[in-house]
Amino acid sequence: MEYIALQLFNGLVNGSFYALLSLGLAVIFGVLRVVNFAHGALYMLGAFAAYLLLQDFGVGFWVALVLAPIAIGIAGMVLERLLIRRLYGLDPLYNFLLTFGLTLMIQDGVRLRIRRRRSSPARCRRGSWRIRRTASS
Repeated sequence: MEYIALQLFNGLVNGSFYALLSLGLAVIFGVLRVVNFAHGALYMLGAFAAYLLLQDFGVGFWVALVLAPIAIGIAGMVLERLLIRRLYGLDPLYNFLLTFGLTLMIQDGVRLRIRRRRSSPARCRRGSWRIRRTASS
């Protein structure tokens, strides 16, 4: 019975995340008439910013929970002012391409940061062997 209650709670949490994302997309499209595919990437960046504040900077949980959305909100406003606003009068395909490209850049930037945290060069070299010499030219 405890397992079912836990799964029900997890389903409700995941459903609320999906509802929050879809409502954000609907509001952005309704107000600005821009399909913002970077919305999910900014959502992920906010969670990652809170994680970095907690782990790297030693900020408390509640402070990180307040600071991360504010910082990502400001970053989103800067992206809208500098990039997305220039495409308002153009074909919506340009908005799609720009925001999709922003999504890829944000996701890859977070991947690079996570990969850098997981493996240091010293840890990678520890178990390596030299198989053959390479000729230098």
